[in-house]
Order: sequence, then structure tokens, then C-alpha cells
Amino acid sequence: MWVSKLVSSDRQYSHQVHNGGWYSDSSESMENVVQHFPCMGRSQPFVCGSRRRNNLKKWLPLSACVACLLFGMKRIWFSSAIYEEDAKVVEMKYNLEMDFERLLYYVQHPKTLCYTALSLGGNKDAKNRTDGDKIICQDQAPPLRPPCLVYSFGGNDEWSFEEEIVNFGCEVYTFDPSLKMGPHQHKPNIWFYPFGISHFNEDKFIHKEMKTWRMRTLDAIIEFLGHKNKTIDVLKMDIEGDEWNVIEDILEKGLFKKINHLCVEVHMHSGDWTRKLSVLRKLEDDGQMRFFSSRKNLVTKPRSVPGFRNRTEQLFYELAWYRDS
Repeated sequence: MWVSKLVSSDRQYSHQVHNGGWYSDSSESMENVVQHFPCMGRSQPFVCGSRRRNNLKKWLPLSACVACLLFGMKRIWFSSAIYEEDAKVVEMKYNLEMDFERLLYYVQHPKTLCYTALSLGGNKDAKNRTDGDKIICQDQAPPLRPPCLVYSFGGNDEWSFEEEIVNFGCEVYTFDPSLKMGPHQHKPNIWFYPFGISHFNEDKFIHKEMKTWRMRTLDAIIEFLGHKNKTIDVLKMDIEGDEWNVIEDILEKGLFKKINHLCVEVHMHSGDWTRKLSVLRKLEDDGQMRFFSSRKNLVTKPRSVPGFRNRTEQLFYELAWYRDS
């Protein structure tokens, strides 16, 4: 209805313009327009503003709901991201703990029995604890017979093992780059060389010692001594953590087929549990060495386990293998 009124007003407006009577009827026609469009032509905007405010009030609750929804979604996404990150940390920690537990269990539980094990060397301290001795299996393993060959790496100028095993009629070669002495014969059939065994051939400067150490691989030492056609009856190592690299190098070169007995103090204080367990398993599977003896180093104090909070364990073990003949 208001549309028809507006049309009639427009017609009246057109008629008045042509007859010069704009002012007489224009006010009446504008009043009709204002009735239907109250915000048009007003000099005071408060009427329109109040209506806009009323409309705004109607939309405010919905706007608030939308804002809360968006904020909640952001919080949910952020919380989900934090949860996923925490879950990854928990999973990594769990995997780390399981890797260590598997390694520790393996080290503490030799798979092979030896009914006649012989302890060679070692000295007792003030608390009657023996350190420096090594275990040799005498029944299932290849026997020690003259002229047996022994390589001994590390020892810190402690000769009890070498001086006892030489009595089996063996030639004994001992190596330690940390000692301040040149090549010499220590006793009959016991020779010393200032080499260190490693997985590379290099003269390496050791900052802690402020001297250069001659590091050589096992195959390089064998060639240097002219023993390429001989079997090493006993390979003994106490090399402060580098045994993992050396064992891997010997495995890769297939040299364990020329080694009858292996005695190693293993050091597990540097982490990397998965790799260490893999090395020990390969030693049995690929190197055909039988793991028969495990003993804690009773002289060394337990240490904090890397990656763990408030956990200490004995991380140094004396392990022994013999070749499956």
C-alpha cells in the first residue's frame, strides 16, 4: 500500500512542478515518504541511530557466540598441538628407556655356558675387589697352546694379565698410546708398542694428554707385526669407550674368523643404546663369537644413565666371548 502512495506522491510532485506549485504540495508528499522511510531527510540522526543500535543489539549475542567459537577452536587446536608434542616426547622417552633396558638385559645375561672358566691377571684393592683380570673359557673354546698369540690393548701400565697369560707359552703384544715409553720388550715374550687401536689409521692429537697418539686399525697392526698368516688366540681391549667403533671395524673386515678369544671392558656411559646392542648381536651372529661371561666392574662407581632422571647404574662391564669352532 505504501508503494502506491509513493507513486501517487511522485505523480503529484510532477504535476506541481509543471504548474509552479512545488511548495504547496511538496510537504504533504514528503510526509508520506517519511512515514515509510523515517530516516530519510531527518536533520536529527538520533532516531535512525537508535534503530541501528537496536539492530546491533540483536546481532551482539550471535557475534559473541561466533567469537567464542573461533577462540575455542583456536584453543582446541593449540591444546591438540601441545598434546601431540607431549605425546612425542613421552614416546621418545619410552623408546629410550626400552632401548637401555634391552641392552642392559643382553649384557647381563650371556647365552652360552662355560663350565671351565679361567681368570687371568688382576689386582685386589683395599676393599678386596679385583680389577684388571680377564676370563678365558677352556672347555668349549679353542685351547691356549704354544705358540699362542695375544694382543692386549690398553692397561694403563698394569701388566698382571700379560705376565700371567705368557705362562701358557704365548707371545704377548701389548699396546697403549697413553704411556710415555717407546717400543720395548717388557719381559721375555712380552713386547710393548705405543699404538692405540681404532677404526682409522691416523696420528691424532689428544688435547687432554697434550700429545699425539698413533692410532691404527687391527688389520694395520697385524700387517705391521707380520702376523697376517697367524691366528690371534686372545684379543683383549680396555680402550675407554672406543671398543664399539673397533668391534664394528673388525666385523666389517671379517677378522673375527682369525680371533679365538675376545675379552673387552665395555663402556655404556655415552648413550646410543640401539647401536651398542646391534654391535653385540652382530658379534654373535656375524662374527660367530659366543658370549659366555659378564661381570660388573666393581671398582668403578655407578653413573647417571644418559637421558634418564634420577637413575644410576653400573655402566662398565667385563665381557668375554670365544669363537665357535
